[in-house]
Amino acid sequence: MAGKLNATQTGQSWEESYPVQEHIIDRFDKTIGDAMFVDIAGGRGHEVAQLKAKFPNAPGRFILEDLPSVINDIKELDSSIERIKYDFFEPQPIKGACTYFMANIMHNWPDEDCRKILKNVVQVMVKGYSRLLLSDDIIPETNCPLKTFGRDIGMLSLHSGTQRSEKHWAALLEPVGLRIINFWHFAKGEGLVEAVLKD
Repeated sequence: MAGKLNATQTGQSWEESYPVQEHIIDRFDKTIGDAMFVDIAGGRGHEVAQLKAKFPNAPGRFILEDLPSVINDIKELDSSIERIKYDFFEPQPIKGACTYFMANIMHNWPDEDCRKILKNVVQVMVKGYSRLLLSDDIIPETNCPLKTFGRDIGMLSLHSGTQRSEKHWAALLEPVGLRIINFWHFAKGEGLVEAVLKD
């Protein structure tokens, strides 16, 4: 099972605060790979569709990946967005993409499973080019709000997952060969973890 909590909408709007033009669109290099944006376990495509609508003339392939049952259930999605049936515990089929993206995935899984998922992305990333964006909660190290604490308990009890602080994110990503270059903090504890391959 790829995404435990796939949904049509995540409620997040990371692309409104993240410099998409500079960090994604302008960095695309077709001589490295033909994929601009790969939305891994992206449900019915809300995130990638929202991005494509905001940048309709962006070059490269925009790709949505999820389990066959999810992909087969999609009723509406921009025809320019490719749909690939994929389980993220299997090798990633898209090599050398500019950006790999996952929304609300990591908090559903314990560290061991997260590292398996991440390793499949790391193996196809290009050093100095590909970036991984993880749209997920970034909790404070201390004085965690009660609502955020409640979500953490919920992830633990439902999926053996967890919400992570900056320190926890670093401890998760670094062992698989990733280096965090920025944490983007948004409202209600939501955030974006931006990572690249280690030098």
